[in-house]
Amino acid sequence: MKATNAKQVIVLLTALTLGFVGAPAQAAEPTVTEAAGGAAAGNSSSSSSTVAPRDAAAIAAFRASMVDFRAAMVTYRSSMENFKVQIEAYKLAMEEIKPALVAYNTARKTIGQTFAASMTVSATAYKAVRSNPSASPEAKLAAKTTFEAAKTAAVTARQAAITALGAAPVKPAKPEKPTMPVRPVRP
Repeated sequence: MKATNAKQVIVLLTALTLGFVGAPAQAAEPTVTEAAGGAAAGNSSSSSSTVAPRDAAAIAAFRASMVDFRAAMVTYRSSMENFKVQIEAYKLAMEEIKPALVAYNTARKTIGQTFAASMTVSATAYKAVRSNPSASPEAKLAAKTTFEAAKTAAVTARQAAITALGAAPVKPAKPEKPTMPVRPVRP
């Protein structure tokens, strides 16, 4: 008796599974008569090869957009060829300007290192006097004044060196890559 009940449960589950699997597929596929505006279901004279009027409009719009897309692709291809020429010119210009950029950055770095070194020497001398317990207040004041004068001189020297160095070499502008047109979606 248990085997019979088990068989009935399996048959019932199989039927339910097959029934639910087939139902969404049937509902998702509208017939041509439904797409044409809900003609009667018993009308068997309509053929499945005719296209509904709204589908014909969608197809016509798709064909028109494909013509536009093909024209845009021709323009895109010519723009890409132009872009390749521009990018090669950009690479050559970058190779030519690279030594000037390296020289400018090296000089700028040297100016900064010179400034930092002079500030370190001045600050070290000032800290030595300031941290000395046997130094008189007049000696500490004189060390501070010397430090402030050295600091002002270092800033002025750095600013003069940067001004004498001039402006940095200007990198060439990188050309923009053209965007590819989007292919229209088939209805």
